[in-house]
Amino acid sequence: MAAAPAAPLLGLPDENGFADLDWSRMVPPEDFKALEDAPPVLHVGNQRMKQVGTLHTVAALDGRKIRLPGYVVPLETDDDGRMTEFFFVPFYGACIHVPPPPPNMLVHVRLAKGIDTPSLYDPVTLKGVMHTQVTENAMAASAYAMDGATIEPYRNDDEERLRRAFE
Repeated sequence: MAAAPAAPLLGLPDENGFADLDWSRMVPPEDFKALEDAPPVLHVGNQRMKQVGTLHTVAALDGRKIRLPGYVVPLETDDDGRMTEFFFVPFYGACIHVPPPPPNMLVHVRLAKGIDTPSLYDPVTLKGVMHTQVTENAMAASAYAMDGATIEPYRNDDEERLRRAFE
């Protein structure tokens, strides 16, 4: 029996060349065992929890134009209080008091120009060129980075069509 074909790394690119990326595709297959054994994500209490996982990356993502839904964890602001640097994470509240996602499921983002910080609990879409680059600070380590990226409100057209169908 032949093996099933591997799922594509990215979705189809849009007119500007940005393709959807699923968070799970950022983790090399050999690292999935560590994710299965990770502690549960708890959104209670105020104790920081230890980050698990590795800095192993998927080399084919380096230099690719991607679109990724997720949440912002602010790191730096400019003199006007506008966010200039953040971690981008797959679930809300990550890096605050729950265990941070594995380093290969974290993107360190530096913006060319500060923006108003979005709500930590509202999903957004990150667009930019992905790089395999390690960043480590007191909060967490990340294995991916983007410079000059943009964020926009998250939209799920399938969910929106389904909601309208039942109105």
